[in-house]
Amino acid sequence: PKITTNSRGELTNGNYVLDAEGMIKHTDGTVGKSQFIYDVDANKAVLDAAAYADEYNLWGPSSGNPLDFADKAKVFVENGPVGITGSGELTNYINIYRTKTGYVHGCPGNP
Repeated sequence: PKITTNSRGELTNGNYVLDAEGMIKHTDGTVGKSQFIYDVDANKAVLDAAAYADEYNLWGPSSGNPLDFADKAKVFVENGPVGITGSGELTNYINIYRTKTGYVHGCPGNP
């Protein structure tokens, strides 16, 4: 879906709003945290992955409890790699986390 800016200046794909603060630690070079590769538009990748997770029903509760505060999904990116895991390995997976209020953030993840 098309990505726009909402009235609060936040990026959105119409269904989800990007949690920019949650994304920082995966785009700023923090050692020990998974990082998106420099030429990947991490914000677009996460919003697109969230839409893909909707389309293919990939969401599950973060804790195993369906009443949990947030859900998570793992999305394979065919034209990856998209990032480096916390252990330094290239990966084609994005882990996405959504809150019950519609905010999402994501990070490169293990298969």
